[in-house]
Amino acid sequence: MAQHNLFGQEAEQKALSFLLDKGYVLLEKNYRFGKAEIDLLMKHHDILICI
Repeated sequence: MAQHNLFGQEAEQKALSFLLDKGYVLLEKNYRFGKAEIDLLMKHHDILICI
């Protein structure tokens, strides 16, 4: 796997851990719609967050 792909996976995992610690709820990881992708689909209270 290319170096930039490894960096992206590590960064995504760190972001996920940080947000989970802050009380966010993970709804979906690597959500795809056609060619588009949302890395993290999360919820905090009644707010939907797309990362």
